[in-house]
Amino acid sequence: MLRGIGGDTLAVGLGQLAAFVYPIVSLPLLTRLLGPHSFGRVVIIVAVLQLLVRLCDYGFSVSAVRRMALAKDQKERSGVIASTMLAVILLWAAGTILLLSVVSLVPALRDEFPLYLIGALVIAGGIGFPSWLLQGLRRLKLFAIVTAVSRAAALVGLLITVSGQDDIAWAIAWQFAPPTIAAAIVWPILLRGTVQVTRPRFIAARFALRDGRHLFLSSIAHSLMGSAPVVVLGLVSVPAQAASYGAAERFGNAGRGVLFTITDSLMPRMVDAQGRTRSGGRRQQQVIMAAVFALFALAGAVLIVSAAWFVPWYLGPGYDEVVPVTQIIGIALVASGGIAVLMLDLNSQGRYSATASAMICGAVIHLVVLVPMAMSFGALGAAWALVVGELCISVILIFLRVRWNTIRDASLMKFERKLPTMNAERLDPEHIARRTRDAAVTVVVPAFNAADSLPRTLRSLAEQTSQDFCVLVIDDGSDSPMLEFLPDDSRFLGCRLSTNRGYAGVTNHALDLVGSRWVIFVDADDSLAPDCIETLLARGEAENADIVVMPLLVIDTAGRARVGQFAEVASPLPARKALDMFIAGRFYFNQHMLFRPNHVRARDNTYSDLSFVVNLLSTVTRVSFESRPLYHYHLSSGSVTAQLRPTVWDLVTVLDDVEDALRNVYQDTQLVTALHRLRWMQLGHMVSRAAGDSGSPRLRDEVYEWCRAEVRFSHVVDAVRTRHWGKGLSLALVRMSPSAHFRAFQLRSRLKELST
Repeated sequence: MLRGIGGDTLAVGLGQLAAFVYPIVSLPLLTRLLGPHSFGRVVIIVAVLQLLVRLCDYGFSVSAVRRMALAKDQKERSGVIASTMLAVILLWAAGTILLLSVVSLVPALRDEFPLYLIGALVIAGGIGFPSWLLQGLRRLKLFAIVTAVSRAAALVGLLITVSGQDDIAWAIAWQFAPPTIAAAIVWPILLRGTVQVTRPRFIAARFALRDGRHLFLSSIAHSLMGSAPVVVLGLVSVPAQAASYGAAERFGNAGRGVLFTITDSLMPRMVDAQGRTRSGGRRQQQVIMAAVFALFALAGAVLIVSAAWFVPWYLGPGYDEVVPVTQIIGIALVASGGIAVLMLDLNSQGRYSATASAMICGAVIHLVVLVPMAMSFGALGAAWALVVGELCISVILIFLRVRWNTIRDASLMKFERKLPTMNAERLDPEHIARRTRDAAVTVVVPAFNAADSLPRTLRSLAEQTSQDFCVLVIDDGSDSPMLEFLPDDSRFLGCRLSTNRGYAGVTNHALDLVGSRWVIFVDADDSLAPDCIETLLARGEAENADIVVMPLLVIDTAGRARVGQFAEVASPLPARKALDMFIAGRFYFNQHMLFRPNHVRARDNTYSDLSFVVNLLSTVTRVSFESRPLYHYHLSSGSVTAQLRPTVWDLVTVLDDVEDALRNVYQDTQLVTALHRLRWMQLGHMVSRAAGDSGSPRLRDEVYEWCRAEVRFSHVVDAVRTRHWGKGLSLALVRMSPSAHFRAFQLRSRLKELST
């Protein structure tokens, strides 16, 4: 663990240190060539243009890195990249139009319009190389090399083109040129196989913007804290004071640039730690956070101690006032370490709104303190205002982190002890309806003799990043009470049925009780990813959908995980199109989805989820698709549908349960095709159940013989025509020889086990 973290830190750190050869050389060069007044102009223009850079970043350095860390394959990562890049382009276009409009309207800035235009155009080239890209791909060594090479190339360009005060335009252009150069270097490398070319979709870009909106507020707030002092000093003081602060802040920015980039690069490891055991994951997080803060503290201490002799030697004559300002900036750098580790911790848990709140509050406090301090004490006052603002942010983040961890840990500790069932059993239907009506989502958990697995399910619900949900656990007449596992949390409700009603009976009872806008069914032996509810709810609301579906992460009894069948499609889709895809076998829908409840209820059938899905799809308008496997489906030896049991004959009646719904959607030949296709899929399910059984030979033979009699040549042809090669071959083999099919299936299963 330490080696991996250290390797990431070293790679990024060395790359950033090499990259900062550019500002180390360019800063004294520009101060000498331009003089305090012209250098002050450059500092002010660059500070304003940095707002455009921050707008284009938008928080993707965290949200996009986190999304790519959670992506399951190359195709999904490429989709994240395409959607984020489109979002960045839209942000640059909007920001540039706004910036140039303001510059042209403000008399004090109008003369500098060409310089702002040049800067905006150079920034446009740089958006092709955002920091999140290679960090999210975990190509940190390539990131370090490309960053260093691009900065070195920009330095050469600066040395060649800037020779005096008439070259301010070149000076500004080269400030923003390194990302443009880096983009030209890195994309030919990535397109060789690391990244697939994916057509960006506006709706995916909108989701990327929505996902990072809180981080954008944090980024803008932090950018204002960096840019506002220079702008305020330029308005209330003289350019020389702005130059003094800008030169000192350059030293602080050098440290922040290296260390915040290192911090962002560790986001994937912090996200990985979320999925580990509580003790192991927390230990890894603590190591990362301690290392990051130590680096910030060391950088701040070096800046404080070395400023007295380094700054005069480095900047040359005329900048003696920069020394004390630089030392104060060193103090602010230490405070930035606290901000960095706290934001890393909270953002890795998806707590973007908390960090945004802290940054906005700190920025407001900083601005309130800045104006009078800058008017009274110039650059020194502006530097102390920065320290005050960053300390306030640290204090607020500490409070929010302690509050969040206290709530989370208190909720999780309830699972270590059993609670009386009295309160849960007393809940009447009206009380449940009233309580669920106040939540956006109700998670329905049917529980029957699930004492071994229910605590895991409830723990995953207590760890959800969303707070706008409640949980309704229904004890379906278990031999021992299930409600005693409920935590002491007002969001967790429960009721106990006197007799066992089965899965369909429990879910129907729940739908009759709940009053929330959305419902999701979670089995008592399954679990959800921490951001499942938040992600599904955000997508469903944003896309005005009636259903939000996702693939399952199937976890077998040995702990091996695989992603269930799921096709990559545009989201959202009309419900009719989604139903077509379900019938065509491109999606395997089940009740583990987020949906808006209506009059549809499940039929009394072991495989009620199949008929429920078809009936629900026939009554809704729009379906959204989340490509991440946020539902964790745990296989168990006692699963009702995983083994061959007499209830397999319930599959025979499924078509009867959905025929009326299909007649409401399809007409004539379309209806015949849909029923025909569902028929051979039904036979395929039954054959798979029989082929996987080794404990009920008599029932297996009965199922095989029934399926053999029902399989038609047209079923095989339709399966092959729709590219379900395996199912077509399976049905053909069943028709010819059930025993050969059984032996082939068993051989395939053994080979599959050996391969894993």
